[in-house]
Amino acid sequence: MITLSAVCFSLSAVFAKYIHLWEPTSAVEVTFYRFLIGFIGTLFYIIAKRKSIIPHNTGMVILRAVSNTAAVILYYLGISYTTVSKATLLNMTYPAFVLIFAPIINHEHVGRSQIAGLGVTFIGMFLIISPGFSSIEPGDFVSLASGIAFALSIATLREAGKTNDRYIILFYLMSIGLAINLFFAAPSLRMPGWEKGSLLILSGFTGFLGQYFSTTGYMHVEAALGSLISVSRIVFTVILGVSLFDDPLTMKIIVGGLLIIAALVYISGAHKSGVFTRVRKKSGKK
Repeated sequence: MITLSAVCFSLSAVFAKYIHLWEPTSAVEVTFYRFLIGFIGTLFYIIAKRKSIIPHNTGMVILRAVSNTAAVILYYLGISYTTVSKATLLNMTYPAFVLIFAPIINHEHVGRSQIAGLGVTFIGMFLIISPGFSSIEPGDFVSLASGIAFALSIATLREAGKTNDRYIILFYLMSIGLAINLFFAAPSLRMPGWEKGSLLILSGFTGFLGQYFSTTGYMHVEAALGSLISVSRIVFTVILGVSLFDDPLTMKIIVGGLLIIAALVYISGAHKSGVFTRVRKKSGKK
């Protein structure tokens, strides 16, 4: 399911890029459909199962929803102004930034080795963005901001998840996200044509599926293995970006991407948790 979530998130980004190429569209208009579809889906589940929607630790549930909504909007805004590959690489730095929020929100200890992994991530980001005084791509920094916002949403999810079922967290995420998107998108919302409307629905639907598969998948695997699998989203999106949009793949982007992937694997603790050993054993049995 986590692998499927990575595929769905990658496809959602691709559809969003096609929307922008088809007709310049605001990020909030694109994300509006994602939260609308998610809201309808979670509401249907709650009604069908007659579930309660009263949350515990309400502050963390709301902060999770607001930060995740901001992360999604910033990510799709970044896709509009930079390549799909770079936007995803910078967005996927979020596990490193979780280390900054974890001691504050989750009261978790961060070791020196994890701080070193954060430093490697910064080097990879610098290579990908390649800032210069002559030309600065706003989309790169917006995509990086989406990763920081998503890190905050992950830290608050940990706290909210201690006292709330996942469906409640998902319902409030979709409800608050829909309200925020509707507030900003209302002036520009128009009935789209068939082609653009199809892309908006596809981007929204695959984005919601990615959220659902990710939430469900983490219920059945170790956190380290889940984090390791989620990194595959970078690979999927880069392949799609290069093949569909001719995204430039310079040596700096390749090296920066590899540094980020290596740092994320290291930070996830997969190298210490026995994940690789178990994978090798299973492969040997086959």
